[in-house]
Amino acid sequence: MPYCAGKRVNDTNSLAALRPDLAKEWHLTENEKQPNEVPLGSHYLATWICKRGHSYPSYVYSRVEGRGCPKCYEEFGRFQPHKVSFDKSIARKKPFLMTQWDYEKNDMLPEETPAYARQKVWWKCSKGCSWDQEPNARNSARCKNCQVNKLIF
Repeated sequence: MPYCAGKRVNDTNSLAALRPDLAKEWHLTENEKQPNEVPLGSHYLATWICKRGHSYPSYVYSRVEGRGCPKCYEEFGRFQPHKVSFDKSIARKKPFLMTQWDYEKNDMLPEETPAYARQKVWWKCSKGCSWDQEPNARNSARCKNCQVNKLIF
C-alpha cells in the first residue's frame, strides 16, 4: 500500500519512471537523491536545471504540478509549460483552438500543452492578431482583439 499511495518509491512510481521529462532537468551532482529515488508527490527540495541552463531549487511535488524555473518566469513573464500526455492536451480537449496556436512564439506544440494550464501561451487569429492567454481561460475560438475592434468601430 505505501507504494500505491506514493509514500515509498519503487521502479514504477518514481519521478524517473512517471515523469522522464522532469527527470532530465534533475541536477545530478547537486542532489543527494536521484530521480528514481523520489515519488511524484515528494517534499524533497531538489536542485533543477532548466532547458536554458538556469539552476534553481524546487520541491518535487511543485515541479510535478507545473512550476518551473523562476529565472525564466522573470525573463518571459510566465513559467515554461511542461509536456503532458495527448489525452490532457489542448489538441485533444480544445481542438477548436488548434487554428489559433502561435507556432512561432510558443516553445511547445498544442499536443504537448495542458488544456487547462494556468501559464500563458501565445495565440494568433486568422487576421494576424497576437495575444497571450492561459489555455484554461479559452472557452471559445473568438479573438479578443477582433472583438474589441468590433465594439470600437
